[in-house]
Amino acid sequence: MGLFGCGSIFRDMAYMGEASHHQHNSIMTQGSRMTDQELRDELARRNQNLALQDEIAALRQEIADMKQAKNDNWSNF
Repeated sequence: MGLFGCGSIFRDMAYMGEASHHQHNSIMTQGSRMTDQELRDELARRNQNLALQDEIAALRQEIADMKQAKNDNWSNF
């Protein structure tokens, strides 16, 4: 599983990446049925999701850096 269950996070992120591609196509076809406010709300929600994905990527990098530092420290003994 990995540190803090990261294996499942990685799988979830891969799924979210695929889902966001399909959602983009979906909003384009739904656009004619959505009001301007609904479109703005949907755009805001998606921007928030992108920000969260960026935050998750940064956390994954931080975890990788911590693992590397731990391995480097142990190799000094």
